[in-house]
Amino acid sequence: MVDNGLKKRRNSLDIAKGIGILLVVWGHAYGPQSDIIGQFHMPLFFFISGMLFDDKGKISDYIKRKVSSLLIPFWRWNLLLFPLFYVLYYWKHWTVRGFIIGISEIVFTVNKVPFLGATWFLPALFWTSIFWKVILELMPDNKWNDFVTLIIGGGVWRLLDLRMISHIESAEL
Repeated sequence: MVDNGLKKRRNSLDIAKGIGILLVVWGHAYGPQSDIIGQFHMPLFFFISGMLFDDKGKISDYIKRKVSSLLIPFWRWNLLLFPLFYVLYYWKHWTVRGFIIGISEIVFTVNKVPFLGATWFLPALFWTSIFWKVILELMPDNKWNDFVTLIIGGGVWRLLDLRMISHIESAEL
């Protein structure tokens, strides 16, 4: 751990984030085995975010902090660049209705925006963080919290029908 004057940093997490970034670039560049890398490079970032999860403080302060660090950058860049993208991409086929729908999808963080697609991670991490903050606030503090959290996570995984493991098995080796 390194003391930077504010908080102690965990070098191993910085290294893991660096490896994750390289894996994202590799996967998006369609390097060898990128189909396998694509199965875990984003879950790696969620896992690291979970390791850095700070559930201290009031939920309202936590939400404000997450809006500021995750949603504001998402909104800023997507709303700034969307008009340019929309006019260029839908050059002769654009409509006011389609433009308003696109803006609404950005504001309400629904669907994956097509032009800054990598930014889907920011609202996904926001909603995941808020979900777990609420769950942890509602849970009494006891020795079973980790087990209950694991069960809830597995239930959400199943509810959303996430099939990462089956995709790994079918990936081209």
